Amino acid sequence: MATTVPAAFTELQGRLALTPNQRTIAAGRLANLQTFFAANYSVATAPWAIGSYGRGTIVRPERDIDIMVALSVPEYWARYEGDSRVFLRWLRDGLNRKYANTKVGVRGITVHLALGEDLEVDLVGGFHGKGGGFYIPNGSGGWQATNPPYHDKLMTDANVRTNSALKPLVRVMKAWNIMGNGGRLHSFHLEMMVERVWQKATSLPAMPVAVTATLKTGAGWVRAAHPDPWTGSGQRLDSYLTATLRAAVAKTMDDDAVRAQAALNFVATGQTAKAFERWAIVFNHQFPAYG
Repeated sequence: MATTVPAAFTELQGRLALTPNQRTIAAGRLANLQTFFAANYSVATAPWAIGSYGRGTIVRPERDIDIMVALSVPEYWARYEGDSRVFLRWLRDGLNRKYANTKVGVRGITVHLALGEDLEVDLVGGFHGKGGGFYIPNGSGGWQATNPPYHDKLMTDANVRTNSALKPLVRVMKAWNIMGNGGRLHSFHLEMMVERVWQKATSLPAMPVAVTATLKTGAGWVRAAHPDPWTGSGQRLDSYLTATLRAAVAKTMDDDAVRAQAALNFVATGQTAKAFERWAIVFNHQFPAYG
């Protein structure tokens, strides 16, 4: 058990990291998929890790390892341009033949593979776009533009700019979202929101202060529209939020910001145990214990 709040946040971050076995399994599946696609498809870009796993912001409660592959436009685009659902089923059937003992199926806009060790792969198949980025299935037979490398670079640059402090903060805020906010914010939306909150920073304060500031500022970001920072998508990252849900999440952030500030004040006056009590409420009693 921790005796200081910074030590407790360090302990919390340790709990969030993938286990060595999980990392080994995920890396092995990525390598297997690279070999499989090279042998069976005409590939423009070999499978690579995207999403929170690829950006190094995944936390253990998240189960999905996102992997993307770009297929050859001259070879396949004309065949599947008219219906991306057929494209997904084609990928699914090929993977079913390869992984006969693994549960493989279409889930939304991805092909889903069970991994074991509480991990799952979401394979995103698509094609290079003419103006940059990629076209991937949109879930209703059409295609949507996206650009994972853009978002990866955005986060990497922000992390470098803040002396490797931003990604740990993102992971802690994801823990707050899962533990204290009921997972009501989508992981990617939250990640991009944290990047925007600190977009001008060249360093971050200590983790307790950074979390408090993110909660205070984040409520305003939740209340406002949040377009994809890659303008080529034309998408909003917060489009899943109804007015009711948006208001509820913003209120939770406001309330937790007050509790977090109270925790900082208690530490400043030497009342560490009371600070732990406030942080415990913020993280729905899943914050490391004091003692």
